Amino acid sequence: MQQTKSANRQRSGSLSPLISRLSDDILHSIFLLLRSWIRFPGETDDVAFDTPLRHERTDGPGLPLWAMPIVLSHVCTRWRTVALTSPRLWTFIRITGTFANRVMMNEFLERAGTSLPLSILFTPSRAATRLATPDADAADLGPSSWDLLGSASVATDHALRIAALAVDLREPDARLLLAHLQAHPLPRLHTLRVDTYPDGSPGASTVSFVGAGVGAYPRSLRMLHVSRAPLAWLPFRELVSLDLAYVRVPALSLLLATLRKSPRLEVLVLRAPVESVDHWVAELEPPAELSRLRVLALASDSPDEKGALAVLRYTSFPPATRVHLHLSEGPQTCLHEGCASLHRIAAAVTHAELVRDRIRGRATLRSSLSQPGPALTVDYPGGFFDEPQWSAGSGLCQALLAVPLPALTHFTLALEDWEDQPPSVTHLEMLFGALPGLVELCTRIHRHYVLALASALGRRQDPTAPPRTIVCTRLRKWTLRWCGGHPSVDDFRQVERCCASRAEAGVMLALLETTVQPPPAVLPNLKRVVEALSVVR
Repeated sequence: MQQTKSANRQRSGSLSPLISRLSDDILHSIFLLLRSWIRFPGETDDVAFDTPLRHERTDGPGLPLWAMPIVLSHVCTRWRTVALTSPRLWTFIRITGTFANRVMMNEFLERAGTSLPLSILFTPSRAATRLATPDADAADLGPSSWDLLGSASVATDHALRIAALAVDLREPDARLLLAHLQAHPLPRLHTLRVDTYPDGSPGASTVSFVGAGVGAYPRSLRMLHVSRAPLAWLPFRELVSLDLAYVRVPALSLLLATLRKSPRLEVLVLRAPVESVDHWVAELEPPAELSRLRVLALASDSPDEKGALAVLRYTSFPPATRVHLHLSEGPQTCLHEGCASLHRIAAAVTHAELVRDRIRGRATLRSSLSQPGPALTVDYPGGFFDEPQWSAGSGLCQALLAVPLPALTHFTLALEDWEDQPPSVTHLEMLFGALPGLVELCTRIHRHYVLALASALGRRQDPTAPPRTIVCTRLRKWTLRWCGGHPSVDDFRQVERCCASRAEAGVMLALLETTVQPPPAVLPNLKRVVEALSVVR
């Protein structure tokens, strides 16, 4: 026991000098780095449709990031001195309206100095209140709206310093708060995030703020995010990021006017339908030139173009733009028509993969991240459906019909989970029929799918036609990565029949790779119908 205590004292004594050797400047730099990690809820560097709209960077379990300055100032006397002399560390202020929060807010405002820009977050007092149901007890919803307005009045005394503002509240509270903020000029505001959620009361809407009153915000605004709050118009210009989620977007002409006035736009995310598509207005004007666009994410719940996808036809963006399209159920028309920028990106994709998620009931077609080239992702229905006409495989080729990839040569198909409604031979033939230039195919499939897969690759589309009517006539390499257990002899016989059919049609495979050694009963025949056979791990 004494030896253990002595070892612990030696260990702690050896670490203490290392910490104490850090100069105040280094500690100050570390504290400012930690401050840069504090962000608004839902604010990320990447845009994805599969992540929750409000993932908890600031209100998650454990230590909230917005409380980091308080923790740093309570480690030791020296750290507290450094923290209190670092005004920038205290510039992120969370406001909930409670008495304790008002005391903390006053301390933060005092320690942040008088000149540094502020980031203000209005949010409920507890993360759980944001998920309150409409029939929840009012006592569980934290302080009243008037308490929140009282705290907001203190914050607006520093309105000239507010550079970033986020509102993550119930609709009535957000509407009342934002109406109050309209009376105060915010000349330094560059980031505005409005994220509301319904409380069950009829007619609740924040249209009074994001409608005519939104013009009170300055032209310095560069980043705008609005979720579940209706927009009547978009009187903004010089935006760098525009994210509209689960709201009804104004008329297309008004949206395009904002885009044309924002040539430096880098992020455009529309996860909502457009109010009206004014073709006669849009066609009279040139497309919006977005030469700096890095991320374009569009989602539509409508099978036609009367949603966010309508923006494609009237915008122009560079080939390096990361494009993410979220398609709805139902047939899709080719999105290339009228959008030269999307056509250039799709025409440059040579490596892609299709992965179906059984849990989400959707499939994702995306360009390979391991290969240089454009970044294109198409998310669409491709899983379980209740209607008989929407079997699991019927939507497999939907993305390729909406966004054809004429230059695709390397393709990976991942169907690793067994489903009650597997894709049929017809579904797979339609999929491979959309890939005429395919050279290398990698399939990660459940072993029970091999019959449909082998039949689709080995069956002639028209038995009375010439031999080369078989699908994927340029296919030279096929890699079989088995899933769902060890394949049987019959599974390999299906593969052997497929390769024999292709050899008979004059399109013999140059290389067949498999992750499982073929059984001796099939191996001799399999070697005769392919030029080379390899077992990979």
